[in-house]
Amino acid sequence: MTEQQLYELLKKYTRGDCTADEKASIETWYLKEAKTQPGESRDFDPLKAKQEIWSRIESNTGIPVEKGGLYTFRRWYIAASVVLFLASACLFFYLKPPAVHIAETEKRDINPGSDKAVLTLANGSKIILNNATTGKIAREGSVVITKSPDGQLIYTVAATESQNGDYRSVHDSLAYNTITTPRGGQYQVVLPDGSHLWLNAESSVKFPAIFRKDERRVAVTGEVYFEVEKRLKAGRMANIPFIVSSGNQEIYVLGTHFNLNAYPEEKTIKTTLLEGSVKVRQPATGKEEILHPGEQALSGHDKLTVQQADTDLAVAWKAGYFSFSESNLEQIMRGISRWYNVEVIYASDDLKRELFSGTVSRFASVSQVLRKMELTGSVSFKIEGKKIYVSKAELKH
Repeated sequence: MTEQQLYELLKKYTRGDCTADEKASIETWYLKEAKTQPGESRDFDPLKAKQEIWSRIESNTGIPVEKGGLYTFRRWYIAASVVLFLASACLFFYLKPPAVHIAETEKRDINPGSDKAVLTLANGSKIILNNATTGKIAREGSVVITKSPDGQLIYTVAATESQNGDYRSVHDSLAYNTITTPRGGQYQVVLPDGSHLWLNAESSVKFPAIFRKDERRVAVTGEVYFEVEKRLKAGRMANIPFIVSSGNQEIYVLGTHFNLNAYPEEKTIKTTLLEGSVKVRQPATGKEEILHPGEQALSGHDKLTVQQADTDLAVAWKAGYFSFSESNLEQIMRGISRWYNVEVIYASDDLKRELFSGTVSRFASVSQVLRKMELTGSVSFKIEGKKIYVSKAELKH
C-alpha cells in the first residue's frame, strides 16, 4: 500500500475505527513479525527496544521515520501509531512468559483449515469438492451444478418456469442435496435461487436442487452465513419465504444477510442479523421474535431472547479471523479445534473459564494463534501431534 494509505490505516487502528478486515490485516502482520523474533532474552533494555521498533517501522513500511524532510511530522505521527501497535510485540521479544511451549513445538506446527467440502447428491453419490475440477461437476434434472474458478459451488436452473408458476421444471422432483464441510474446512455455495451461503468448519446445509413454488427451505448444522436473494434468478419478484431450520428453531426471511451459529455443542443457537429483517421462531414452544439489524437472537431449550450484537464479532470467521471479547477459553478452543482439526485437553476444568479478548488471523498457524493467548501469562499450550494440551502458566522468578 502507499504511504498515505498506511498513514490512514494506522490512524484508524489507534482510534479503534478499523473495519474487521483492516484489523485482521494489521494483527496478522503483528503475528508474522512476532514469529520472526527469537525472544530468548529476558533482560529488557528500553533503548534497544526503541531502536528495534524504529528499525522495524522503516523495514516494514518503507518510511524513514527518523529522517527529516517535508513529511517529518507525519512520519513521526505514523511512528507513534506503530509504537502503540508494536508495544506488545516489544514486550514479547524481551519479557516472554516463562512457560511457553509453543516455540518448542513450532516444527510440528498445525496449518489452518482451507476450502474443502463434500457434496452429497440426491442419489447418494458423493463428490469431494476440493478435488473436483473447475466447470460442470453434476446435473440433477434441470439443475446444472458447476464449480467456479474461485472454488464456489453454483447451482443453475437450466429450465424455464412452468406455466403454473412453479420454480421447478415439470420434470423435476424435490431432490435434496447436502454440502458438508469437515473439521478444518470451509466452503461457499450459490443456491438455485441465487442466495449465497458461506459454511464454516464442521457444518452442513441440506436443500432441494430446485425450490418449491411456495417456499425455499434449507436445514443447517454448524455455522453458516447467509445472503438471501429476494429476486429469483428467473427474474420475477415473489414473496417466497426462505426458511432455515436448525435445532429447535426456524428462521423466516425474504431477502437479508445474517449469521447462524448452531453447533450442537454450544448451549444456545445464535442468529445475528446484519441487514434486512428476520423472524426467529421455536415451533415447539410457539415463541417468536422479529430481529432488526444489529440484533442477535439466543435460542435455548425453552427460551428465546434478543440482545444487541457485535456483528463484527459474529461474522469474524467469514472475514478470515478469530475474534473474541471476554470469551471463556473453552468456547474459544472449540472454534480453534474445529478449524485446525485438533483435540484440546485441559489440565484442569478451571482453565476453561479463563477469559480472553483479541483478534488473530484464521490463516495463521495454530502456534501463532496460541502464542497470542500465552502472552497474557495466564495459560500455556503444548502441541503434540493433533492434540493441544492446556495448562496454567508457571511463574518463575
